[in-house]
Amino acid sequence: MVKQSLRFMGLSAIAAVFLATPGLATVVSYNTSGVFSDCSNGFTCSGNTLTGGGMTIKYTNVPNGNVSAPPPTNAGYGHFTVTGLTSTVQTVSFMFTLDINQSTASESFSTTDTSQTISNTGSTLALDFTPGNSSGPAASVVSTFNPLSLTTPALEFELNGDIFYLDSTNPINKTNPSTINGAITATPEPGLYAIVFSGLMVIGLAGARRRRKDSAA
Repeated sequence: MVKQSLRFMGLSAIAAVFLATPGLATVVSYNTSGVFSDCSNGFTCSGNTLTGGGMTIKYTNVPNGNVSAPPPTNAGYGHFTVTGLTSTVQTVSFMFTLDINQSTASESFSTTDTSQTISNTGSTLALDFTPGNSSGPAASVVSTFNPLSLTTPALEFELNGDIFYLDSTNPINKTNPSTINGAITATPEPGLYAIVFSGLMVIGLAGARRRRKDSAA
């Protein structure tokens, strides 16, 4: 009877973790901003807007983003709209800097400055973010994969205990909008590990008690 009670307590503790996981999720709030710079080839950068040749590319930020995590949840870090495109292929050279802000912490990511083309028939424009072009309080920015796809390269970094993912490459399409994609998850509470550990300990004690009883018999 004691053995069965211990095993039941252990399984109940572990089951409670899975049942309570949605309740352990927290709301992660964030906002973003972005600016164009180093424009050339007849284009002009002005804050969140790039203009030239009758074309305009505008970045729209996320003023108040919220996700519930864990588990990892899709997060958009703003989007681009393109207007004024014609069949004339335009070569655009620029740098774009994205700021992702969470509470009192902010991490900045700058793209590589490369020349790319766009017209109303197609686009090779893409934002390429690398760990070496980041700055901010994150202890480290590492190359990994978006946890929601597992095949999409992404940058991973931590702000105020929450884990952020930013897709390494984000195309700017001729169709609108073009979203800067990523994901966010929260670090599990220490109490979650304590519940799991206590459940495993109870099951272990029940198993040891059973082995001693069998040996005595």
